[in-house]
Amino acid sequence: MKKNRISCGILALLLAVSLIPPASAAGTPTVSISSGTVKAGESVTLTVSIKDNPGLAALRLYLYYDTGVFELDLDEGIELEGAFKTRSSYMANTIANAKENGLYQGTPGKDGVIFFWYSTAGKDTRGDGNVMKLTFKAKASVVNGDYRIELGCGAKDATNEKEEFVSVRTSGGTVNVTGGASGGSQQPEDKPTPTFIDVDGHWAYDYIEGAAQLGIMEGYQNLFRPNDSLTRCEFVTALWRAMGQPKANRPSTFTDLNQTWYMDAVAWAQENGIIQGTGGTKFEPYWPISREQVVTILHRLAGSPVGMELMLTGTYDKLFKDSGEIHSWAKSGVYWAVFQEIYCGTHSVNVGTTLAPTEDATRAHIAVMIVQYLNDQGGV
Repeated sequence: MKKNRISCGILALLLAVSLIPPASAAGTPTVSISSGTVKAGESVTLTVSIKDNPGLAALRLYLYYDTGVFELDLDEGIELEGAFKTRSSYMANTIANAKENGLYQGTPGKDGVIFFWYSTAGKDTRGDGNVMKLTFKAKASVVNGDYRIELGCGAKDATNEKEEFVSVRTSGGTVNVTGGASGGSQQPEDKPTPTFIDVDGHWAYDYIEGAAQLGIMEGYQNLFRPNDSLTRCEFVTALWRAMGQPKANRPSTFTDLNQTWYMDAVAWAQENGIIQGTGGTKFEPYWPISREQVVTILHRLAGSPVGMELMLTGTYDKLFKDSGEIHSWAKSGVYWAVFQEIYCGTHSVNVGTTLAPTEDATRAHIAVMIVQYLNDQGGV
């Protein structure tokens, strides 16, 4: 079995995976990592396993963990298991190294390791069981407490032997560190205090923090209210802030605008063809904005590009259970956002197989999709 770290040249193999069409076959596997307990300064071995596996020939995982707490030796700390060890190999690289070399933008505020497993024979590995064992060493200076080890797998990170995408769910684990520094803190002392008291532990936490730090979205004193819906004028204003609050050359022509705080944002968006209103001279600023409207506007902001997602329309129609709910005017924007990994799930960063296009976009959804958009455009 050959194992090595990902170099710039080898990353081309990972990029090539992004050109493979999605699988239409049923079956959504779940990849999870076990939990454990370790003393500070010692090592703990966790197991990554898979269930409901319809057959995989390649799998890319993102292992997110606090690198100030744990160390993972990329050569000695990873061991393939069971069927995933036979006629297979893997490559791994730190997220920090990949970012430094411009190979990965990733989730803001997250660090860890990119892991890429593949069948050297190009054939499916089927059935449930263990994928690999990971041996983490807890640093001696760590504060006692529970620390999360998260897994991520995007919509284009797993393929089968037919070179089709396979949607994969992920589930993280927790490591309890004992015998270290006292104080009862569950995170290192230099962990930043959350900007809002109602988002710590939220699935979109890093993106909410990113949006706040960039000045894109504001809270309500010390609350963010991540599950509240956002109005059309609030979303356009957040997007306007993300673009640096550019000035429009003329006022908006919409006749139903009555608050000065969003006037400049709407005028800018209308002048640049990013918004088109709801018919006639109406913008309906206080209507909740839907998830498909959000990505349609982002698509226009990007210049309405057409790419690989156009070729994948038929397969996306089959892959997503509620694809029939997408309005015709929004489909190109939705599938563009899916392909560019801008679109998020309703309760997770990864989309899964449900788009919920007509549901109201929450403040958490908006934070994720704007920051993902900025990542895609090279703005963060």
